[in-house]
Amino acid sequence: MQPEELLTLAIGIAAPWEVTGFAFFRGRKRLGIEVDFTRGALFPCPVCGGMARVHETTDKTWRRANFC
Repeated sequence: MQPEELLTLAIGIAAPWEVTGFAFFRGRKRLGIEVDFTRGALFPCPVCGGMARVHETTDKTWRRANFC
């Protein structure tokens, strides 16, 4: 199993979401995990609930106090 697959299972995400990268910053005691979705994936529209493709994305950062 690849590290990205292990992290995908550990943080509990499912397709079309996937871990695409990670980095451990020892000095800052920080684990950075990059999550993305499969290109062309469909998501529910927040207005009508119908399935639609993504039109634009924004990079965001979330902080979780403890990973394990």
